[in-house]
Amino acid sequence: MQFVQALLEEDEEEEAVFDILYLLRPPGANVKRKHGGSVPGRSPNKRRDWYGRHTRLLQQYFGPDPIFEEAVFRRRYRMSRRLFSHIAHSVANHDTYFVQKRNAAGLVGISTFLKITAALRVLAYSSSFDAIDENLEIAGPTVSQCIHHFCDAVIAVFGDVFLRPPRK
Repeated sequence: MQFVQALLEEDEEEEAVFDILYLLRPPGANVKRKHGGSVPGRSPNKRRDWYGRHTRLLQQYFGPDPIFEEAVFRRRYRMSRRLFSHIAHSVANHDTYFVQKRNAAGLVGISTFLKITAALRVLAYSSSFDAIDENLEIAGPTVSQCIHHFCDAVIAVFGDVFLRPPRK
């Protein structure tokens, strides 16, 4: 308490007030928590069927007898299936974020094609994260990560060939 009294007696009252507030803050108030993770009191993770959604995506567009023909794929993805596959494999080879892994619970995670589809739909159509969540079962923060990783990987992998400096 003597320390607080000494702070109040200083000429710079404003600085003293901030120092006192800092001392009175709740323990751990200035500690930044890592995003996500299990915390007591938070709602549990939503049950998502990424494996089933990946299987459905393959049936719709990439299987031997896809539900949607090449013209529909080209219209929806704004590229051919072959180009999409090339981009997906190149990006996954560059950034391990896109490689399908098991999560902490041992469940199969989100596939390469689902992550890239999520990023492309937001970039090409300005799809809302809620729409991506509803259709691909990928939560908003994960979609945001997909977009950032995808853009960084595309620039790194294809930048020298396809990107040019801005015009003057």
